[in-house]
Amino acid sequence: MYLTHPVLLLYEEDIPKNKTSRNYFHQLEEYARAYKEALVDQLAWESLAEKLKSLLNLLVSLNTFFRSFWFLLQTQVVPYMAHYVMQD
Repeated sequence: MYLTHPVLLLYEEDIPKNKTSRNYFHQLEEYARAYKEALVDQLAWESLAEKLKSLLNLLVSLNTFFRSFWFLLQTQVVPYMAHYVMQD
């Protein structure tokens, strides 16, 4: 299987003989080449990595906050509410 040549796979590993189809084939190859070039852009990957790092830090912060909140509920609020309900 040609994962590096998906256009050949699309055309069943045979370059079209028809002029119009051959033009489409070459156009698709050019698109694929441009995408490959874009995927090796170091600056784009660094930017994406920074965004993902920020999102992960936000998730860790939220996780810490909700764990603290849950702990507070279990240790402070629920026992107080249970004690309050038992008095009525």
